[in-house]
Parts: sequence; structure tokens; C-alpha cells
Amino acid sequence: IGIQFTAPSLVPYCVSMGIGVDQIGPLYTARYGGQIISNILMPPLADKYGRKVVVMWSIGGSMIAYIIQGLAFRYEGSEFALMFTGKLIAGLFGGTFPIILTYITDIS
Repeated sequence: IGIQFTAPSLVPYCVSMGIGVDQIGPLYTARYGGQIISNILMPPLADKYGRKVVVMWSIGGSMIAYIIQGLAFRYEGSEFALMFTGKLIAGLFGGTFPIILTYITDIS
């Protein structure tokens, strides 16, 4: 869900750090590429370790990813690398949608 909140502000945030507009596309790609991998790997992990545990891992990983992205402006010269890393981590921990749907089905 976090991508809907951060996507509109990504371009002005990156431009303010000196990241070129031509480099913003790979940031979106990193996020969605990680999301694809996460959507494949998270459901089996949820079956093995439990849905609540995997959702909590996801929330923790997303928190770390957003902290990295938020602090990227502090490291001059490494802004793009940190934003890319943060977006990739956010994607890798963002595949909880199928887990949440299954959890809602279980409790209803």
C-alpha cells in the first residue's frame, strides 16, 4: 500500500536531491521488480511461518526501506544508490496483499 503514498512525491523529492528525471524510472522499476519477487515468495513463507508473522516482517522491512529513502538526501553523492536500495527493499517486503486477502477470508 505504501507505493500509493510515495509515488506522487517521488519526482519532486528526487529532483530536489539532484537525481535526474531520467533516473527516476529505474527507481519505480526497482520497487515493482521487488514486488514481483515478493508476491511469489511471501505466500509460501506465510504458510510456513504464519500470516501474522510474515505481515510483521513486511511491516518491519518496509519501515527500514522508508527510513533509507527518507535519509537518502543526507548522503551527498549516494542519493540515487540509497533511493534505489530503499525502493528495492520496499518492494521485497511489500508482497503482503495476497496474504492479507487470505487472512481476511480466514477470519470472515
